[in-house]
Amino acid sequence: MNHQDRYEDAVRRLASCGYEVLPDGQGYIVQHLTDRADVSDMHNLDQLVELADLFEWRQQRRKS
Repeated sequence: MNHQDRYEDAVRRLASCGYEVLPDGQGYIVQHLTDRADVSDMHNLDQLVELADLFEWRQQRRKS
């Protein structure tokens, strides 16, 4: 998967968990759509993908 595909996949998965991704020129800001205090700073794409993995896993655990 190339850089753009990985980015789009992470953004899609985070959106399904209720988060938006805002590129900030240095990395990415990940913020919950309704709780503006729930925010994370990701410094690179690898961190963004790892966060998407974690949030997706957390959401699946809550459903089971």
